[in-house]
Amino acid sequence: MELDREQQEVAQAAARLIVEDGLDYASARRKALQEHGGGGRRLRDAPGNEAIEDEVRAHLALFCADTQPAELRALRAVALRWMLRLAEFRPHVGGAVWRGTATRQSVVRLDLYADDVKAP
Repeated sequence: MELDREQQEVAQAAARLIVEDGLDYASARRKALQEHGGGGRRLRDAPGNEAIEDEVRAHLALFCADTQPAELRALRAVALRWMLRLAEFRPHVGGAVWRGTATRQSVVRLDLYADDVKAP
């Protein structure tokens, strides 16, 4: 889907908020829509996660190319340490660490699975 000029501005602003402030996609989209969504745009008219992620990648390439790869490696190392500690729960890394867009502002997201819901 092709974005119009306003949607592109919202996606770029949301990407900046995600990279620089560590906001999640939904919060960044709402805030960017408030700041750049003139003309009565509603949340349903806002760009989707795919468009925002494209802008996150563009922002990282333009403004963070010298620091982001090392930050991503460090966060992936943290994720791996915790995944090994929590191996019995079959951890899966998710979010920006999984997608390769994590920066020092990102959280490490691990999804855990247990066969027994009463497991400690």
